[in-house]
Parts: sequence; C-alpha cells; structure tokens
Amino acid sequence: MTELGQAFTNFQQLAAQAEAGHLRLNEDVAQRCVQACETYIAALNDLRVSAGSMSTLSAYGTLQSAQDLGRKFERKALGEGGFESIVAQHMDVVRQMQDVFAKAGRAYAAAEESNTRAVEAAGSTL
Repeated sequence: MTELGQAFTNFQQLAAQAEAGHLRLNEDVAQRCVQACETYIAALNDLRVSAGSMSTLSAYGTLQSAQDLGRKFERKALGEGGFESIVAQHMDVVRQMQDVFAKAGRAYAAAEESNTRAVEAAGSTL
C-alpha cells in the first residue's frame, strides 16, 4: 500500500473512532481544522488545475526529439502517476482529515450535551 493509501486508511479508522465517540475534539478547534483543510484543498486544487499548463508540446519546438521530450513531460504532469493524479490523491487524504475533524467536533458536542443533561438531572434529584 502506498503512503497516501495508508494515510487514507488511517483517517478512515480515525473517522470511525470519532463517529463512535471515542475521538473528540473541542468544537471550535474542530471547526478551525475543518476550515484549514478547506483552504488547503482549494490550494491543492489550484495546483492540480495548473498541471495542464505544465506541458505544452508546441513549446518544445518542431523537431521530433523536442516533441518526444514534450510528450514525456506531459505524461509526468498529466499521465497516470503524474503530478495531477498525485495532487488529487493528496486532496482525497485532506478531505478524509477534514471528515475526522468534523466528526470529532460533533462527538465532543454530543459528549458535552450528554454530560450537561446528566449534571442537570443529578442536580434536580438533590
């Protein structure tokens, strides 16, 4: 499994723990982390979109060797395993991180609400 694949799997496991209430994060902190992920995803998307301009065959000239070189760089930018696909994979991992933060924030809020109800209930029985 690739490092990105492992990271994706790890964040899926963390998301499941957060959803089960075992991983909690202060709501304010969670929201700031979610927003930071959103900002990072937007920056990564800008990089992904710019990959198309990384290689322009006409920029290499008309000689066959120049065109071959241009195609090689184009594959590195846009081909399988190229820059564009790697950045897209990073975006997927950051989305998974974002999901963990959101779920951990909701878990914290749910625990706080439950604790508040329990304290109020205990106080009313005194």
